[in-house]
Amino acid sequence: MAIGDSDSDRVEIVLVAPFVWGDNTDEQIKKKKMKIHSIEKNEQEEALLLVNASVAEDRTSISKANMEDLQEILQLQYLAYQSEAALFDNNDIPPLKQTLDEVIEEYHKGIILKLEDTNRQIIGSIRAREMEGAVYVGKLMVHPDHRHRGYGARLLSEIEKYYPHKRYELFTSTRSIDNIRLYQRLGYQEFDRKRVDAQLEFVYMDKMIGYCGINCEKCEARIATVRDDNKMREDVSRKWCEIFHTDIITPDKINCTGCRGNGVKYFFCSQMCEIKPCVTRKGYESCAECAEMDSCAKLAAEIGNNEKAKENLRRIKAIHHGK
Repeated sequence: MAIGDSDSDRVEIVLVAPFVWGDNTDEQIKKKKMKIHSIEKNEQEEALLLVNASVAEDRTSISKANMEDLQEILQLQYLAYQSEAALFDNNDIPPLKQTLDEVIEEYHKGIILKLEDTNRQIIGSIRAREMEGAVYVGKLMVHPDHRHRGYGARLLSEIEKYYPHKRYELFTSTRSIDNIRLYQRLGYQEFDRKRVDAQLEFVYMDKMIGYCGINCEKCEARIATVRDDNKMREDVSRKWCEIFHTDIITPDKINCTGCRGNGVKYFFCSQMCEIKPCVTRKGYESCAECAEMDSCAKLAAEIGNNEKAKENLRRIKAIHHGK
């Protein structure tokens, strides 16, 4: 579905101050949070329903591909990416030129999943590879006769289960509107664009779940940092000072690349957050691996009523226990 891997400005206000999270949260703050998270939750629930409905309606199965499947997957790739080529009236795109040897190389370096129908015909596939703590997802494809049934969402959700607690990155063409919408529904956010030529421009998207379950990709501080947007820094500073009833969150403090990435961190995350030190000390990747997750006072103080963060941890915990 994405154009190849040769290589919504929706945001979530991450309320991290401990004096706001917890029993002392006033009604005004609760209403703001409920409004924000209702928007986020509706779209996430829509994606989840799409995945669950597709499973209930048919008897297709997703599993790891083996060497014997690679030729069939490559043939599916040649067919599935015709629609991408048509967007540019150009068949000279990487997925249509890839060789079997190249697919075999990707197979040995990562994971390739296959989606089979009841006749064991491969009608969908996806690939991923982990490098330096990030998971690069690509070659998400569904047979043209089987599209719009939620298979793309199922494949993407399934490949993430093989790499829990990681940062996921993918990219597609800016003309692939349906793909971009799918990725956004599943929690991916745009972080970069790169123009190849006059016709082709790639949009890069990623998803990063923090140690505490918060999706760092949707944090306004990180978005302002990635964009190097001083106007957004000023707006976020003003908003957070109002929410937290303080004047110490100045625009110069609105800088963060996310708790799992390299680079600058928001001052609360780097100096006051107790979650990352606790998780790393125990040898975990997130709070989801800890038996004390549901009763942890530190976690409650950190995420409070952030239901999305709690949902993320529960999902990761289920994946971890299911392995």
